[in-house]
Amino acid sequence: MDTPNSRPEEPFPDHGPTLDDPTIADSGKKEYAVSRATVFVQAAVAAAIIFALCLTWEQRREKTLNESQYRAGKQHIVIQDPPPWISPRFIDEVLKDAPDLAGEINITDRGQVERFYRALTHHPWVKRVKSLRISYPASIIASIEFREPIALVEASDHYEGEYENSVFPIDCEGVLLPDDYLTASMALDPSSVYDYIWIAGIQSTPMGGTGEPWNDPAVEDAAMLADFLSDKFVRLGIQKISLPPNQELNEMEADARFDLITTRNRKIPWGVFPASPVISARKQADGQQRSETLKNDLFGREQKKIDWLVDLIQRYGSLDDVPQEELDKGMGE
Repeated sequence: MDTPNSRPEEPFPDHGPTLDDPTIADSGKKEYAVSRATVFVQAAVAAAIIFALCLTWEQRREKTLNESQYRAGKQHIVIQDPPPWISPRFIDEVLKDAPDLAGEINITDRGQVERFYRALTHHPWVKRVKSLRISYPASIIASIEFREPIALVEASDHYEGEYENSVFPIDCEGVLLPDDYLTASMALDPSSVYDYIWIAGIQSTPMGGTGEPWNDPAVEDAAMLADFLSDKFVRLGIQKISLPPNQELNEMEADARFDLITTRNRKIPWGVFPASPVISARKQADGQQRSETLKNDLFGREQKKIDWLVDLIQRYGSLDDVPQEELDKGMGE
């Protein structure tokens, strides 16, 4: 019922289009589409920027890592305390065996450093690479255990003329060594060949190349005997270790019996050298420790032989002047 002051009831006020209005729906879809397109464009731009930066860095990185401060040539490679028998051309020889390195090593390239390490380990003078220290600017310091020439094996008469040299240098394990140091020493002083004890009577020849074992048990035993006598043979007047000719090649799998030959060609029977217990000890030790282990293991019976020879020298002046009957008594094996 209307009153004088009352107004007629108005319908619900119109505040504009509702969410159900198709105009609003179309507008939202357009804004969403524009927003998504903007994101895609921004992502594409960002990706392009990142790609450009990466490409620029790779180009710069390649250029930077190829700069001289990252590349070690032979003048930047140091061998710590090389022994006198190692040639000054040692590094040249190592790099020659790794031609893909082109004479230098990029210290930032792990593959190149590993190839240089392998080239070192394959050199016939190298027994073991202890460590490689890499530093910047490009520098490589190598600590190496080198093989040491301990004796010279005379070429057998059966093979005379087949080889360029008549003697083969070996180390204490019977590994064949390069003869470049020996050749250079003899060129300066021919008598330097007698700085080493000789091994005679070996009927076999090396089965491999330099840096590889001779592969003859008799050579291995003789090499260890030479190592045992290395600091004694000059004082004793011994020039050679000889395998008697009546020992056939097929008997060398057993213990070889040796004679010692003096500088005046006097033969002194030594007998069997006890190699077996030494081999395992030598494999478990290295360097100076190996040498001491070897000498300690042989100190018993073998040292008695040395003492007997020293006593003969003191009594007669030299082993060449010892009466035969004294030698016939033997070394008390």
